[in-house]
Amino acid sequence: MIERPEYRYIDADNHFYEPVDRFFSYFDKKTIEKGFRIETIDNERRLFVGDKPMFSSPQMFLDHPMAPGSHLEVFTTGRFDHEVHDTHGSLPMETPEWTDRDARLKAMDAQNVEAGIFYGSLGLLPEDQLAEQGDNETFYNYLRGYNRYVEEEWGFDYQNRIFGAPLLALEDRDRAIEELEYVLSRGARVILITPRPNAQRQSPADPYFDPFWARVNEAKVTVVVHIGMSAYHYVGQGAAWGEDPTPSVVEWTRFQRFLAIQDRPIMDFLGNIIFRGLFQRHPNLRVLSVENSTSWLPYFMRKLEEEHDHPFSSLETFKQHVYHTTMSTDDIGEAIKLVGDDRIVLGSDFPHPEGPTEPDAFLKFLDGVEESSARKFLRGTNADLLSLTA
Repeated sequence: MIERPEYRYIDADNHFYEPVDRFFSYFDKKTIEKGFRIETIDNERRLFVGDKPMFSSPQMFLDHPMAPGSHLEVFTTGRFDHEVHDTHGSLPMETPEWTDRDARLKAMDAQNVEAGIFYGSLGLLPEDQLAEQGDNETFYNYLRGYNRYVEEEWGFDYQNRIFGAPLLALEDRDRAIEELEYVLSRGARVILITPRPNAQRQSPADPYFDPFWARVNEAKVTVVVHIGMSAYHYVGQGAAWGEDPTPSVVEWTRFQRFLAIQDRPIMDFLGNIIFRGLFQRHPNLRVLSVENSTSWLPYFMRKLEEEHDHPFSSLETFKQHVYHTTMSTDDIGEAIKLVGDDRIVLGSDFPHPEGPTEPDAFLKFLDGVEESSARKFLRGTNADLLSLTA
């Protein structure tokens, strides 16, 4: 394993946890009632979206999240059930560095991390199910409340170190542009979008949405596409194969996990926006794929290379505009060979349980990688994406 370098890391995948009382104070009563809320049933707190239980509801996000590194087997065995939770360590929700940005800065210093992109945990879970309700007023009120929480509790640019990612979605073009302008006016350096079509089954690359992308293109903010709920497990794809259309995430079958997690949603999303010419119309766009792994790259790139009937190279477009974080199960050296050493970046997923205990864990995966390439992975490319000093 290479030694910790003298320079500090910049990490593209950090999370915070949202203490329930503090988080829900950012929403009005109507948004909570019609949108996302908690109910106590049989002395157990449960998450609801509208009048339905939340399909993607790991209860660990309410009280005792599992410790960093404790859930790595999810991505190696496919297990995601109550037994995994019960047999791994958990820590109180109010662990300071998980819920307070100043405490987190001290933890980042100890981890040799200068800066990072930050995402929520509990707050990201209901987005897709909320969209499927078809109530855009409630949906965008929820996004505004979530984004206010990110801005006020963590910051879109806090001390040039914590870069909270506001959540945007193309359920309604005009509302999406309004929310984009809101977060840009408050200094957002990145925006977060879930890899999915909207609830009306419109592509994000439909020219109808070009006014939104034109503003993103002009602002030159990085578009993060983080793993998320993409409707693959319950709407269309899963139901079409005879699966329960509305399971909890802990009740997913192996086939639903095959559909919903990592490679399928991100390949479909990226393939769609590439083939539909989004990057040709908006050449400043930079997309950062986060927590989607890179194991699918060889297959995906081969499929892109087979497409010859376009006025542009699909493969070169992909290599030029898309960046990737790796998982601890990925081969960083192979990924670098495929797309270049300035397209593969550090994303630790700290403190989520499926990531390693700390960013230093990635050093052992850099054996055999050139020092200059390792520096780009650990710092340089993310610095460029955030307009920091490399």
